[in-house]
This record gives sequence, C-alpha cells and structure tokens, in this order.
Amino acid sequence: MKGGSSLLTLLARTRIMLLIAGLALVVASASRAVSGEADDDESNMIRTYTPSESKIPFLMWNASNKDALLALDRNAIENFSYDPDGNPDESFEGFAWVNLAGNGKYELLVTRRTKFYGVLYIYWQEAPGKLRIETYMGGSEDSLEDLSGDGKKELVLDAGVDPAQSGRFDLSALAPPEASWPEVFRLEGETYVPASREFPKYYDSDVLPRVENEIRQARADVAAQRGKSKPTPEPNMPQEVVDYQWLLPQRELAVAIMERDKILRALGRDPNAGVADAREWLKSSDPELVNDAVIVLTDIGGHDKELDAAESALGRR
Repeated sequence: MKGGSSLLTLLARTRIMLLIAGLALVVASASRAVSGEADDDESNMIRTYTPSESKIPFLMWNASNKDALLALDRNAIENFSYDPDGNPDESFEGFAWVNLAGNGKYELLVTRRTKFYGVLYIYWQEAPGKLRIETYMGGSEDSLEDLSGDGKKELVLDAGVDPAQSGRFDLSALAPPEASWPEVFRLEGETYVPASREFPKYYDSDVLPRVENEIRQARADVAAQRGKSKPTPEPNMPQEVVDYQWLLPQRELAVAIMERDKILRALGRDPNAGVADAREWLKSSDPELVNDAVIVLTDIGGHDKELDAAESALGRR
C-alpha cells in the first residue's frame, strides 16, 4: 500500500515538473524568436552587439587571437551568453572554443541544461560585433565529432523517426516511448546540413550494433511476458499504471525496430525497411503500435490506403 501511494506521488510530481518545463520552453522559444534578427528557422538567429554590451563579439575569433579567446573564463562566457528572455530553467553548464570548419576560425559552443534536457548553442562570428546563434535542443559539446577525419566537426542529434515529434515533449508521466535515431549533419560552408547517408561507417560501428542488442533484449522481454495474464492493480495503484507497464515491452521493441529501420532507409540500403513490421502493428489492439505503423508507412510513402484505414481507426478523420 505504501508503494502504491509513493508511485502516485511520484507520478503527480513528474507531471507537474514536466508541465512547468514545457511551458517554460514554449515561453523561451517565443522570446528568442523576437529578440533578434531571426531567420525562417527560429533556431538560427543573427544578433548585432554594441561595445557597451560585450567586448567578446568584437574580438577576432581566429587562430591568431586564440590566446585571447582562451583567456576568457567561465564567468565571462556565462555573463556574455546569458539571455534574459530565455528559458529561466536553463543553467549554464560549460563552453568551448572550437574550430568547427577546420578553417582557422573559432566558434563558441555554449551548453546549458534543465532537469530534463540539454541545449547546445553555437555562436558563429559573421563580422566583428555580429554573431549568428544556432540552437540545438538535446545537443551538447559531445554532439560534435569529426566522423570523416577531414578536420571538420559533424553534428549528431537525436531526431524523431516522426519528424513532427522532433524537438517536442510529451508532458504525460506515462508517455509511451518515442522512436528516435542519431541523424548526422555535416558542414557546408558554415551551415550544418543533413548528411547521414555519407557516414555509413559511423552507423555500422557505433549505432547499429547497439540497436540490434536493444532489439534482442526487447524481444526477450516480450517473450518472457507471453502466456501470462496482465496483473491486477495493487491497492491505490491506478489501472493506467498497470496498463502502461504491461504494454511497455512491446512498445519498446517497436521503437527499437523503428530506429534500426529508419537508419537503413536513411542510408539507402532498404527503402522499404519496416513495412512488414508496420503491417503487423496495424493489426494490434494497442493504439500506440498502430500509431507507430502510421509513422513508418508515412515516412516510407506509397501506402495511402493502409494509412487511411489506420488513421480512421485512430479517430483522426
């Protein structure tokens, strides 16, 4: 009984914390969109400074001035990067000067964090006093790596298999797992562009083995559940908690399969990877599996009749 009560308290607190974080994120995003010369992409903003605001944008961000850049301490960068209109829940985590393009120019990386996610800010010097600021939700300094060995840093970010879910947060404490995959971006000039297909070795060595292990473990969890009956709730435990735990193994298997198949499609190895599993999920009584099938078939394309039937069953039409 005590355990059930504790779980209820945990769920309630988690919902409140997530709601606060979500609302703060919305407010922060809206503020950033108007606090500068924003591009069409709100995560990419041009800002012009005055010398009275900060001297840092007026320094030369290049190899000849490297010592002066490295002399700037944590307090100086934290004060410079502080955005009074930003998310108040974000705290400064760290910074680094990095030659991302391998061209002798330095970019400033600033990482900030809330309780739920990290944010990577990349400052590019367009001209003395003029900076372009890129924002990557879920990113960190570790998201940057030279995958090709050419001296340029690639950017690897978790992307939703469903593009509509990327950068969004489900505020429910019992939210089902969502499929994501590590998407690679490479520098084209001084702009990051999608380039996953150009890095098959990265996926073969660093990603796919991990995903295949997750699929094997998830299949074992599903098999262990087979033949058993769904348990009845303990006193004071909501039925929704029992339902969530019961459905979780199959849902986790689905998202692991979706990650693998998205990578295979992105690499061009199998444009139809995932069709067979999606068709099985369409028959499921679990609406989340049906929704996963819709995501997969939509991403692949050419399955309009099946999608119409599935979306009708889900009550979307």
